[in-house]
Amino acid sequence: MLVSSSAHKMIRRAAEALGDPQTEAAPYVAMTAYARSKLIALMAGFALAQELKNGPVSVTAVDPGPADTSMTRSMDRTFLPPAMRAGWALYYRLGPARRRADTAALSTLTAAASTELEGQTGLYLDARGRPARTSPASRDEQAHRAALALLDGLGADMVRP
Repeated sequence: MLVSSSAHKMIRRAAEALGDPQTEAAPYVAMTAYARSKLIALMAGFALAQELKNGPVSVTAVDPGPADTSMTRSMDRTFLPPAMRAGWALYYRLGPARRRADTAALSTLTAAASTELEGQTGLYLDARGRPARTSPASRDEQAHRAALALLDGLGADMVRP
């Protein structure tokens, strides 16, 4: 199981996520970096699901959705890209980010305990614990292998069997 986020949808093309973040000309934006990391992990998870599809191991990505956690409490509007900053107060101070963390665990608990999901791999569960479609960038099958190779190159190969 891997914890993802709907933030992966912010990145429109797989190549944007897989490019070298050190060579970007744009200023660093924490939310964009977060979205890239979630897209890369999701693509690598899909690659692993494909590799393991005939075995006893399944791969499921879960999106807990926004929640009141130490991460969201420490955020300010500079975490977001400039175009999203106007809505920051409504979203993070008054809206969905105020959900209790135990409520946000639904997708994780569903992935771990649902007998309905047994034998399925390569699923993405939304914040309600229901299978959902991911972004077009995350479904770029050529990028799946590249994402797995990128993580392997960063020393994350301990996730592979």
